[in-house]
Amino acid sequence: MELPLHIAWSGLRILDLDRPRQRMSLYRTVLTEGMRDDLCRFLNKGILLEL
Repeated sequence: MELPLHIAWSGLRILDLDRPRQRMSLYRTVLTEGMRDDLCRFLNKGILLEL
């Protein structure tokens, strides 16, 4: 998955969600830097609860 620049402005923008560390990094980044619409677009409730 490729994150938009306004979310991943200082790091890796393309992440492989099949890799647990990259999936966790994506969720951490979206939760920290994302806006409300980004949370709905990029996060999955089930995966978030699992992480």
